[in-house]
Amino acid sequence: MIPSMPPPPAPFAPEELPWLVTLRWLVRLRWVTIGGLLLVVAFARLAIPESAAPGWPLALVAVAGVSNVALDAWARRSTSASDRLLASILLADVLLLTALLAIAGGPGNPFSVIYLVQVTLAAVVLGARWTWVLVGATVACFGALFLIAPSHTLHVHGSAFPLHLQGMWMAFGVTASLIAYFVTQIAAALRVREGQVRELQRRAAVNDKLASLSTLAAGAAHELGTPLSTIALAAKELERSLAALPAASLTEDAHLIRTEVDRCREILNQLSANAGESAGEMSVALELADLARGLSETLTPSERSSLKVELEAGARATLPPRAVVQALRTLVRNGLDAGPGDVLVRMRRSGDRLEISVEDRGAGMAPEVLARAGEPFFTTKAPGRGLGLGLFLTRAVAERLGGGLSLRSEPGRGTVATLDLPGTAA
Repeated sequence: MIPSMPPPPAPFAPEELPWLVTLRWLVRLRWVTIGGLLLVVAFARLAIPESAAPGWPLALVAVAGVSNVALDAWARRSTSASDRLLASILLADVLLLTALLAIAGGPGNPFSVIYLVQVTLAAVVLGARWTWVLVGATVACFGALFLIAPSHTLHVHGSAFPLHLQGMWMAFGVTASLIAYFVTQIAAALRVREGQVRELQRRAAVNDKLASLSTLAAGAAHELGTPLSTIALAAKELERSLAALPAASLTEDAHLIRTEVDRCREILNQLSANAGESAGEMSVALELADLARGLSETLTPSERSSLKVELEAGARATLPPRAVVQALRTLVRNGLDAGPGDVLVRMRRSGDRLEISVEDRGAGMAPEVLARAGEPFFTTKAPGRGLGLGLFLTRAVAERLGGGLSLRSEPGRGTVATLDLPGTAA
């Protein structure tokens, strides 16, 4: 029985977050921020006697707490949040902090640095665009405190716009900008690194599957060799015995059995050899015409008659010919199985890259089928026509050489499979 294998994980785009920022995670951070808001109220009450009575400040803190409870209840029914939603929550917290500072000491309250918490959170969980929106919002809100609560600064400092508080505002703007810049750069680097790690994990999983398939192929070739030899011997004896009888059709059937058995043995011998040779094959310099000739030699006469090749005259490439020819043979045969008509193979150099496209005239693939094409053991062919390993192995070969395989298809318009390989594959 052929073991089932899960599909390889989808490639991870570096610009995406390397983890899903859940709302429940943000809820926990907001509880910490609400604790900071209570410190704002306590400091204003103890150090700024002319600030508002604790009723209104505590009411604002209560609003923050109630909103976080509601957010927590909603988060239990969700698994992730969009950037827009997270930015809206952080902007709401900035406005809430501004209202609290306005009635609890104004810009003179040293806990105004809590604005930096929102900036840092934005830099970690949001993209650069939303982070700079939060920076602008916090700087504007801090500056608005001079206009909203001038009585506090006038009473304590004798001026509504004391110089040292203006300096604190400018220092806050510089600090917020530096935090936004450096943290977003670090977060972006971590996202790229996370994407690279996931890609390495995906390739390691593919290599493990290839090793399993190689072992399976070698084992099948070994186990099936003996019964095929027995069948071949029996068919030969049967053919010899029937040769003396007038039933010519039976003799032809016996000869056909022996011929097909010999063909099966050749296929198994090739599988056994390829299981160990393809992965360690050395790259050689050759012309694209030689590559096309090697592809043609692996096809049957009927397949060759439906193959058309267009290539760049005199172009050369350095690559492992056996592995590339096997990959191309898979794509050509898939194209021939897709429907009637010729299969067109184009080979050309593009700078230091080699691009090989295989275009068929088949029925094409629906989007849901195209999304799964290349998964191991996924096939749309009739039972007995294939195991769904061809595209998987072809993509694995391309990625091992430092390239890739892309598929473009629409229902009713055929399929184009493109191998993008380095022109000097190691």
